[in-house]
Amino acid sequence: MMYRHIELLNRHGYRAFALHTRKGFRLTHFAHQVPVVYWNTSLIQSDDIVVMPEYLGVWVNHNRSTAGLWGRLKKRFSKNRYRYLAYDLFHGPWAKVIYNQNPYYTFMGYPVTPHRLSNPYDLTSCLGTICVSEENFRYLKFAFPERAVYRIFYAIDATRFQPQSPKKQMIAYLSFKNRQDVTQVISLLGSRNKLRGFELTCVEGPEEVVAKAFGEASVMLNFGNIEGFGLPPAEAMLSGCVVVGYHGEAGREFMNPTTCFPIENGNIVSFVETVERVVAELSENSLAFSSMRERARTFIRETYSHRAEEESVMTAWAALIAAHQLQKKTSGVESTE
Repeated sequence: MMYRHIELLNRHGYRAFALHTRKGFRLTHFAHQVPVVYWNTSLIQSDDIVVMPEYLGVWVNHNRSTAGLWGRLKKRFSKNRYRYLAYDLFHGPWAKVIYNQNPYYTFMGYPVTPHRLSNPYDLTSCLGTICVSEENFRYLKFAFPERAVYRIFYAIDATRFQPQSPKKQMIAYLSFKNRQDVTQVISLLGSRNKLRGFELTCVEGPEEVVAKAFGEASVMLNFGNIEGFGLPPAEAMLSGCVVVGYHGEAGREFMNPTTCFPIENGNIVSFVETVERVVAELSENSLAFSSMRERARTFIRETYSHRAEEESVMTAWAALIAAHQLQKKTSGVESTE
């Protein structure tokens, strides 16, 4: 999603890049045309805007010169020792925007005891934050009422995610999130033996593999319990699946009893009972839930379109750049944009 965001900005004439800290790294599991640059302190100019993810917030409190910090970082991040560069990002002179794709990561790394630690949303150089759902927006305005928040829309590709005909007796699910609940639900469905010939399929792989599986499946199980948006269930709905599972809070805007079978987080018994009921009806009539599936497909297609994504991203950035220009003007910095 960050890469798509960058592509949109470049398409509209902005010079936008993906900034990675490990030289040579770039995402390759999907097609894109995103220019990538690699971190060093001379790379970013004072007139630039740096966009940072929400989960690095606690680093605004770190002191790079503290004795032993480097050793602790090396031990803690054995596979990714580059997060210490977040210190430079937060404390550099450039303007900052926080791209918050999951508000439940906002305080990741903060202590569980009362504290007075800072957060990047209160930095004078923070122009605002971008979020991706109404739940995100509500959370962030509640947490930081003085901070500007802009909601953008994801685009879900209706040419890629579409139903195949006929649908298979297949129940698709992803296992990379909330594995404890995945294990319980899948194990119970197997041991109770009430799936009537429907096959459970764990979906793993790049986007085209997921799209193919969702297109073939009759049912999709969603286990994301705290989400910034929840792409998989939305993609499954667009693919014509009957979706059963957690709304993940943010998914409430498209997961409701008229479009799917939402399950309250952690209610394992209700989850399994609902899957068995859906399977029983589909085994009797493969066209069961046709109206629900069509309502879901229509809502996803119309709400999360490429046009909605493009308009929302560019509207947010018009406001952020205006704020940046005003900030420079009031601080006496000459604009070079």
